[in-house]
Amino acid sequence: MWLAFFITQIIEIPIFSFLNRREPIRSNIFSIALTNMLTWPIATILWNYTSISLFLLELGIILLETFIFSFIFGLDTKKAFVFAIVINSISAGFGFLIHQYSNGKTF
Repeated sequence: MWLAFFITQIIEIPIFSFLNRREPIRSNIFSIALTNMLTWPIATILWNYTSISLFLLELGIILLETFIFSFIFGLDTKKAFVFAIVINSISAGFGFLIHQYSNGKTF
């Protein structure tokens, strides 16, 4: 299970850093790592213990991350929303591919 968390970090930190180039790399790493420490357990628990669809789960995480990026880290709300969509779409896409090619045995 922790492997999935680390893969999420490896995917999302560079993407967030690229999108948020105006901020120092340390700030970006801190922002996305803290955000993932809050949202990843929520998504994992909901995915494993409820029948919520992946689409609704990702949509909820995107909205929560928009709030975190905007109100906690001070990004413009529209920019935060775009960042959250891009980051989570790419991360979910990689997760889907890893799951498909590993027959679900990786996590």
